[in-house]
Amino acid sequence: MTPQPSGKFVQLKKAKPPTGFLSGECAKNGKLEHAVIIENVLKIIGGKWKGLIVFHLSQSDVVRFGELKRKIPGVTQRILTNQLREMETDGLINRKVYPEVPPKVEYSLSDVGSELKAVYIEMKKWGEKNSKLLAKIQKAHEAELKVSQA
Repeated sequence: MTPQPSGKFVQLKKAKPPTGFLSGECAKNGKLEHAVIIENVLKIIGGKWKGLIVFHLSQSDVVRFGELKRKIPGVTQRILTNQLREMETDGLINRKVYPEVPPKVEYSLSDVGSELKAVYIEMKKWGEKNSKLLAKIQKAHEAELKVSQA
């Protein structure tokens, strides 16, 4: 026996955005709530390499791609290129291409990107203050990596 429709329509709740907040809950007086602001900032500056990129760009006025690659051991050319493109799209860095062979490309922090230096300085201070915790976490991650590779 097939079920017969009862004539009632059930309206499903709208899906929540990934933050877990409904859009109406995220805004008060036209301003985003703290959690949503932090999440949006992390979308822009998150990633394994972006902090190091900002750090190295903040140490010099301009940095060429090859120099940046040498300063960040472990990053592949593809990943570095993608991270730099994202950061350029987001307005954090400036990219200047010179019409030469081989191509010469220089990167620098934009005004908006320069404002992030203070954020990374505070992160560094926090890391120094909590160095024992960070060392413990690093050891745990290394042990997990060895187990997964075995």
